[in-house]
Amino acid sequence: MATLVANGVARELGDVIQGLPDDPVDRQALEQILIGEAYHREGNLDKAQEAYTRALEHQPDMTKAVAFLAMVEIHRGNLQNVGSSIQNAWPLGAQALELALRELEHGVPDFEANRVAGQILHTLARWEGELTWRDAKELGEEQVNARIKEIEQYYAEAETYLRSALLLNPSDADLRDLLAANLYRQGVHRSTEAFEILQDGLALDPFN
Repeated sequence: MATLVANGVARELGDVIQGLPDDPVDRQALEQILIGEAYHREGNLDKAQEAYTRALEHQPDMTKAVAFLAMVEIHRGNLQNVGSSIQNAWPLGAQALELALRELEHGVPDFEANRVAGQILHTLARWEGELTWRDAKELGEEQVNARIKEIEQYYAEAETYLRSALLLNPSDADLRDLLAANLYRQGVHRSTEAFEILQDGLALDPFN
C-alpha cells in the first residue's frame, strides 16, 4: 500500500484506506504517513520529513506523525552528529509522548497510542543513555547515578505501554522486537524474557 501511495495513486485506494465515519484519523494524513514511511525505508529522510509534516497539516494532533518526525531527526543524526540530532529530536519525542498519553487518558484501549508511548519512552531512555555516556567524564558520580535512575524509569514505563499494545495486537512481530529490546536494555536479568519474546515473534514472522 505504501508503495502505491508513494507512486501517486492514492486516489485508487480510497475504499481501502477510508475508515468508519467516527474514525478520528484523517484519511489524507494517513496517506502522507504511508508516503513518509516508504521514503523513510528508502533512506530519503528529507522526503519522509516532508510527508510527515504534510500529515500534521491535515491532522495537527496526529501522534504517529510527530513520533516519526522525531525518528527522522535521530536517523539523520546517526549519519552526522548524534548529540545535535538528539537535541533536535527530543522536543518532538516529548510532544509525541504527550499526545499519546492524552489519548490514553480518555480511557480508550488504543493500540497506536500505547505503541507510540512505549516507543518514545524507550527511545528517550536510549538517547539519555547516549548523552550520559558521552558526558560521563564531565558529570559527577551523583549526576550520573541520577541520570541512570531516570533512564531505568523510562525503560520501565515503556515496558508497561508496550505490553498493553501487545495485548491489543498480539500478532505484531515488530512490536515484540521492540519489547524484547526494551527488556534486554533493562539488564541481563531480563534477557531470558527477551529471548522468549523474540522466539514468539519468529513464530509469527520467520523472516523478521
